Amino acid sequence: MMLGADAPGTVAYFDVAPVIVPVGGGAQRLVLSCYELAWSGRHCCGLDEQATMETLLWRLEMAFRKTGGVPDRVALRAIRPLVTTRVAQVTAWSTPMARFGQHFGFEPVLVDRFRLDGLSGARRWLESSSYDSLDEYLEGLDILAGSADAERDALKPLPAAPFFSGKEAFRRVAADGFVLFAGDAYSVPHAYAGKMVWTRRLEQRVVIRSQDGKLLATHRAGHGHGDVFVNLSHFELWRRRFGKETYQLERTFMERFPQHAPFLSHLVTQRKQGAAASLRHVLSLTARYSNLQLQAAFET
Repeated sequence: MMLGADAPGTVAYFDVAPVIVPVGGGAQRLVLSCYELAWSGRHCCGLDEQATMETLLWRLEMAFRKTGGVPDRVALRAIRPLVTTRVAQVTAWSTPMARFGQHFGFEPVLVDRFRLDGLSGARRWLESSSYDSLDEYLEGLDILAGSADAERDALKPLPAAPFFSGKEAFRRVAADGFVLFAGDAYSVPHAYAGKMVWTRRLEQRVVIRSQDGKLLATHRAGHGHGDVFVNLSHFELWRRRFGKETYQLERTFMERFPQHAPFLSHLVTQRKQGAAASLRHVLSLTARYSNLQLQAAFET
């Protein structure tokens, strides 16, 4: 049964389906989720390893943010993590799902069967494509999504505060632009140095948001071994502050020694006037010493 959508902003659908995706010469079994606005057909899809409570609510929230608002009702099948019991037509939504609906101001509606064009199209595209990483598939899914401009104005605005499931960790960003989480360090835009951020792990990703819910960074999750994960775009502020030459030298350093971002940040912070000269000297040493020798020097 499909719910009617006589006006924009009234109904959206959300569903999941298993899919086998070719990745790097092999095949990986994943869960494809899809959110679709009934009136405009605008859809957002995502890929996850499992359909857990955390990943499903995260996909729904990201869909609201990508489409620019919240509909009156969201129709769903009885997806196991989102419901606790179902007897005849009586459905008990799980506590996190009920809280999620109240927070964003929509009514979850149980629908037995429906077909989403966005889900079917995304599934066909995934099974016929071949990329080396899941990130490339996610970029392709974003391109496949249509435009929500025709329906955006009819959607309810997002609440000022983000939804927190209770599994986020509140962390302060260090002066070098990195936040420590579960034994590893992750970069955020340098403008957030010294500020508090929300950090959480979703399967194999670490997601970092500002206090008001703005998405700041998404990284591959580490294993708690003291690794450093860097997005080079987070160094854009340094480029504007210290000049193009220093920025290019920083990029060269990070491409060669990505695990030593803290060494780089401390060098640039302490030697604001002579950072370029210091970096040129450090990089010149690569002609005389191996990477292993230089890495040992950085750690002393």
